[in-house]
Amino acid sequence: MGYNSAIMICNDAMYQIDKDPAGWWQEAKRAIVSLRQKDNDGTFGFGNSNGFQAICCTDSSLTTFVTIGGNYATVLGYSYGGATQTEQDLMRTLAEKHGYKLVKTTK
Repeated sequence: MGYNSAIMICNDAMYQIDKDPAGWWQEAKRAIVSLRQKDNDGTFGFGNSNGFQAICCTDSSLTTFVTIGGNYATVLGYSYGGATQTEQDLMRTLAEKHGYKLVKTTK
């Protein structure tokens, strides 16, 4: 058990990590802790770049639904028991949480 975290790195900012990997990791850990404590949205800068985001820090029993694009990550929802669910079950759970019904099409 425990917690799982996810971090998004904009590839354009990776050169900042190479300059100081230990310093970057310290900033990443602070962002994860702040996100868990709900002190901020998880976005953090390092060096000359703001191209990093701690996306989630949640109980390891949760599956987190995340979209990534446009240099941002957005959490769409959570589900318990995701490790034992199929992809279709997970998609159905997310759709229902947002008020939609997922229906498989026939081809």
